[in-house]
Amino acid sequence: MNHVEIVNINRKIRQYDILQEAFYISGFLIQPYLFHLSVPERPNRVSAHMHSTYEISTIIRGKFTYIFDSKEYTLNTGDVIIIPPHVKHRWDIPKEEPLISSFMCFISFTGDASKKKMLAFDNTVGKRGYSFKKFKSYSNIINNIISILRNADSITFEENEMEFLIELSYVKLFQELLPEWSDAKRRSASIDFDSSSEKLSELMKYYIYDNITKKILLTELGKYFGVSVSHLNRIFISETGMSVGKFITETRIDLAKRFLKRSNSHIKVIAQKCGYDDFNYFCRRFKKEIGMTPSHYREKSQSSLSC
Repeated sequence: MNHVEIVNINRKIRQYDILQEAFYISGFLIQPYLFHLSVPERPNRVSAHMHSTYEISTIIRGKFTYIFDSKEYTLNTGDVIIIPPHVKHRWDIPKEEPLISSFMCFISFTGDASKKKMLAFDNTVGKRGYSFKKFKSYSNIINNIISILRNADSITFEENEMEFLIELSYVKLFQELLPEWSDAKRRSASIDFDSSSEKLSELMKYYIYDNITKKILLTELGKYFGVSVSHLNRIFISETGMSVGKFITETRIDLAKRFLKRSNSHIKVIAQKCGYDDFNYFCRRFKKEIGMTPSHYREKSQSSLSC
């Protein structure tokens, strides 16, 4: 990717309002501020500095060394670094100039004990050495976003894909960072679910978000977490006020609404992207939840955007 292409992609980025839209992930409010591609300047032009936002950078090409105080973290293609707010850093660049993508964002916790949650979040980042080696599940998503920007002919059509990928990138990041989400990868063997129903409900939400485009069976969900379906539902209702099935439906319909509002994709395609193989069932469910058909909702929401 040459300089002209980088400039062109950054120009396209400015056309996507979705890159600055806030969203929630399990109690955390993510407020994107800036996304850009860059070939960093040489160290003699850049002194140690810090940001008021989190900086989440992926090495798209080459090698790059971040320096925190006297500690150096050398990253290669596919590696990711996350720098919390107000952490001083600088960098060193080898002869071959690297290509880096960076998300600048605000992250806050919106529930109880917010300061404690954010402190734990930042401590986890520090303990990981700020970096993630060969973080393929995240870097692949970033490369997909760049590919959309590079090849985009229709901003309206591609915007819904980008929204989904951006949110998914943060889900993958949180999965690596938050201790309870990391434990989910080892399943219930390392978690005492009975002692933490709040933890279990949060893990269920993560599982649902991560698999929302697929068919989600409650029996499989129960097997994944090592508890019965009835126990699963009882805990989820006590923590969220709704059943697991209701939460899955609301999440799917919310995703469908975003696609219908921002995309010109065929409604059958949108239904499949939201986990509905049966198009007629999707239409009936959508009307029951929203009070109008998907096509009517699209017409109404897109006309309001053009006003």
